[in-house]
Amino acid sequence: MRSSLILPILIFSLSLVAEGNQCLQGSPNNQRFKRILETSDAYLVKEFRANTGFKPTQGSLGCAGGNCSTATKPLALPGAVGEIPKECIQASLKRKVSQTSIECKRTPQGNWTYIQHSGRSKSTPCFDESAVDYTHYITNKVISCFQGLPMQNGVTETIDPTVLYSKLNNESGFNFTYSYKGGVGAGQLTGWAVQEMNVLNPSRTKGKTVKGGGRFILDNILASNNPQCAGLKPVIENDLKFKYHSPRNINCEWTSMETGLARNLIYSIGYFSFLKHQIIGKELKKRAPNAYKDPELLNLLTLVGYGPLGANRALTLIRTLGMGSSSAYLAGVKSRLKTEVYLKNTASKMKEVKRIAGNSCRLL
Repeated sequence: MRSSLILPILIFSLSLVAEGNQCLQGSPNNQRFKRILETSDAYLVKEFRANTGFKPTQGSLGCAGGNCSTATKPLALPGAVGEIPKECIQASLKRKVSQTSIECKRTPQGNWTYIQHSGRSKSTPCFDESAVDYTHYITNKVISCFQGLPMQNGVTETIDPTVLYSKLNNESGFNFTYSYKGGVGAGQLTGWAVQEMNVLNPSRTKGKTVKGGGRFILDNILASNNPQCAGLKPVIENDLKFKYHSPRNINCEWTSMETGLARNLIYSIGYFSFLKHQIIGKELKKRAPNAYKDPELLNLLTLVGYGPLGANRALTLIRTLGMGSSSAYLAGVKSRLKTEVYLKNTASKMKEVKRIAGNSCRLL
């Protein structure tokens, strides 16, 4: 009886090995991400290995079972608030997004070089389950760092994981290699956002070094005692050595697995916080203090600021819609905001990822 069970089990196990090299995206013949996670000396990769128990020899390539199971275990993020679950990130990565991607690698001299893949390329790096784990780990590490971070208007930041998930799903589907003229990396970061978060382009300031409006956020991360900020500080410290740090001129600094993903998320989430509290929130608080206390409304207005007319569109809506204090009135305002271009696109892609995820992602 026992021997009759062994053979089917063995055949099943062998079939999983034969189905190895499963990729959510990319080619099973391009295992650059897996090699980075196994061998890189980059501090965030080493931290990931140490904190998650990742071992270079564990498992076969790809997602076990041939269909990238959504089963997962917590990734040891102490004090994490509002985590984006791995299942949700995994579902986003299953979305088909035809976008140019950047495959970064270091030269023997330590400089960045890259291969540019078209949206139709069949040779991009494989996003296997270990790459999803790393994306999940870094994403939530940055979120955890931002939770409770002081803003300039006397409030502390609170990141809503559903809002941030909808934005990153809309921008890149969590593929941190995407790059095109409109944006770079996981957050599809623009040069304007980078300037606001660090220093302005000297061509705008007659060669003078002028800090952007959101630069205080980087400074606050450096001063933070939050342990989740510790591994991110070297990224910021390195950036502050540059007078101007363009995502277009130094592409791999924003799209590489080693530090590009973290840098992109620091700046992307930082810029979101800057818009929410220092630009849009400031105007909303001045004109409608009670409405300002509604976090959903503030997040919706901030997302409007990513549309074709930028933050000015959100400011115009605050000034023209009127922001009554009753819950019924604010519900009507929120419904109106959801018809804005960026929010409509975001909702459409959330529906798409919901079809993919089924019931596996609790944020959907």
